[in-house]
Amino acid sequence: MTIEFSPGNGSNPPMYKVGDHVPVVYNSNDPNYAVINSFIEIWLGPVIYAGLGLLLLISFGFQWRVNSKKQDALSI
Repeated sequence: MTIEFSPGNGSNPPMYKVGDHVPVVYNSNDPNYAVINSFIEIWLGPVIYAGLGLLLLISFGFQWRVNSKKQDALSI
């Protein structure tokens, strides 16, 4: 059985040519769901979201600390 799919992430120039053999990870129960076994295809999205979440957490923590110091200064 042959299944064709397009990767979710694109690049210019493309990483692979049509007909290239590439490592693929797929669900044996649903082979229509497949991804190329590479860092970009599997982890790029989660890494970006985790990085943004970390930046927001640091930003909110910094803002909380600044506000708590202002409240301490006002209560003196």
